[in-house]
Parts: sequence; structure tokens; C-alpha cells
Amino acid sequence: MIPGTYDHVIYEIQGDLSDLAQVKDNELLDKKVVKRTVEATLDLHADMSISDELGIYLKEILSLDDSKIRNIMGVFNDYSTKTEVG
Repeated sequence: MIPGTYDHVIYEIQGDLSDLAQVKDNELLDKKVVKRTVEATLDLHADMSISDELGIYLKEILSLDDSKIRNIMGVFNDYSTKTEVG
């Protein structure tokens, strides 16, 4: 990104959720746009865990590949085991 001399230069970046998470914030970057390939709804059930729901969301809505899903799920599981309520 190159700074412009006027305020009309806007930079945005588009990609999947895991790629955008790796992009460092920059004063020139206006927004990050998550690219989706499908417009769908999730078929969730009451007996599903949050982890199950997240896995379905990452696969069916964001269409991430298996390696990215494993990476995100690993981070989620690491943080969810450390979380305490009340």
C-alpha cells in the first residue's frame, strides 16, 4: 500500500477468514472483506457443541480447506479449555 496525497485513496483486502487474520493492521488499510463462495444457512441441532457448530461454519459457509479448519479448530480448542466462567 502506498500513501496517497489525498484522502480519497482507500485500501481494502479480500480473502478468507484465516488469511485475513494474518494481515497486520495498517493505517492505510480501510477494511478487510471476508470472501464467501456460498450464501447458505447452517443446519444446527440442540445437541451440538460450539466446537461442532464452528467446524460446520468453517467448512460449509466459509469453504475453508481441511488444513485451515484444523488450524482454527486447534486454536479454538486451546482457548476454550483455558476459559473460566464466573
